Amino acid sequence: MRIARVLVLALLAWLPPTLAAQAHPETVRGRVVSDSGKAVPEAVVTITRAPDRETLTTRTDSTGAFSLTFAEGTGDYLVHVNALGWTPFRRRVTRTGAEAVLPVEVKLTPKPVELAGVTVSGRRERPSRNTGLGTEAGASEQVVDGVTGALSPEQMGDLAAMAATIPGVMAGPGGVSVMGLDPGQNNATLNGMSFSGADIPRDARTWTRFSTSAYDPSRGGFSGAQTSVDLSPGNDFSFRRSHLTLDAPSLQYTDPVSQQLGGRFTGLQLSAGADGALVPGRYVYNAAVQGSHRTTPAASLLDAGADVLRLSGVSPDSAGRFLGLLATAGIPTRAAGIPSARTADNLSVIGRIDHTPNATRTWGVTAYGKLARSEAGSLAATSTPAHGGSSFSGTGMLQGVYSFYHRKNTLNETRSALTYSADRSDPYLLLPEGQVAVSSSFADGTGGISSLAFGGNGGMDSDRRSWTWETTNTTQWYDLGNRHRVKVYAQSRLDG
Repeated sequence: MRIARVLVLALLAWLPPTLAAQAHPETVRGRVVSDSGKAVPEAVVTITRAPDRETLTTRTDSTGAFSLTFAEGTGDYLVHVNALGWTPFRRRVTRTGAEAVLPVEVKLTPKPVELAGVTVSGRRERPSRNTGLGTEAGASEQVVDGVTGALSPEQMGDLAAMAATIPGVMAGPGGVSVMGLDPGQNNATLNGMSFSGADIPRDARTWTRFSTSAYDPSRGGFSGAQTSVDLSPGNDFSFRRSHLTLDAPSLQYTDPVSQQLGGRFTGLQLSAGADGALVPGRYVYNAAVQGSHRTTPAASLLDAGADVLRLSGVSPDSAGRFLGLLATAGIPTRAAGIPSARTADNLSVIGRIDHTPNATRTWGVTAYGKLARSEAGSLAATSTPAHGGSSFSGTGMLQGVYSFYHRKNTLNETRSALTYSADRSDPYLLLPEGQVAVSSSFADGTGGISSLAFGGNGGMDSDRRSWTWETTNTTQWYDLGNRHRVKVYAQSRLDG
């Protein structure tokens, strides 16, 4: 028992020096600088201890200094320093005495970055068939996007109403005016060809831009403004659209006088559009149709109220005396088939079929048609019902395009369009027109002078028909550096 106690005491006396020798910490400290002596921050410093290869890693601070401590030092370390743009640094650091801190100075030399050779090649750009959504370079124009102004449902598709939403464009009874020019100085195009229509179905997939000047000399024929409508070709994805608009008089408010003059109306508008593939991969289409009917109350000299007549400058007794004179002279004031209200009916359709629009050679056909009819269009409170008439107008357009790429880089497009328009107005009575100036006195002491119309309506006895055949050919290509686009344009047009 005594011998065991002696052994335990001897073991306890031997263990502390041994443990202290094994737990001797060592610190490797230094500074990373460039070959010119400037500090290199954010350099990665990795120190590996020998012989067990334990590794510690840190980064240099803003002064380039670093410090790593090993809890159990061995006195033999491998220092590795790496920084972006500098040659990696390696050095073995050993303890020469009993010091606990091992200093090391690191100097890095710049390492040029060598990039592998890069070969850049490109193809000569091909002109695109599609004009693209947006404005042309060098042109003064704007896309009608609905951001600067909104339209009521019955105005959707009306080209003049769409253009009037653009700042600087003034709307008038004959169309839109730019910079004070007459609306007759404007023109419209459909897919680049002259377009005599005033509107398109609202559900047709189109985009419209309004131009006051164009850099492209092939776009001409206007000194005021040009409205360009592009009916896009379809694709293999199918889309359907439809709208129904109802206007009921019960939802409208106006005073009794305005009500007799047409301030309240009944309107119905139905439109539908679709685009997609007729034969996937071969034939695509884009089409839309729209129909509308509108009825508006109209007052004539026979049934206008006293307030309406006074607003027109005629007293009821003057109107009655005038009608009595017409009856005495045997001049009819009515005719068979005269409606009691103004009516307007419209039907328009637009469509396009294309054969493989993305192929080297392609062709397409575009058609547009509109029929419009109105009754009692000139009926007013200062005229007899027989002084009115009916009007009819029709517009049809058939357009074809053939497009192909020559040697993959030259685009040639030939377009031809035939347009036919007819406008006819028929008076209700085939009699000469007469007008009488009537002076009236009212009970409040005021008076008025108004012109009363009777008989037929010579201004409505007209029949006008016209046609236009237009053909264009465009050849365009880019130069070898894709810096310039060369375009050769030819046009022929016949009007009759």
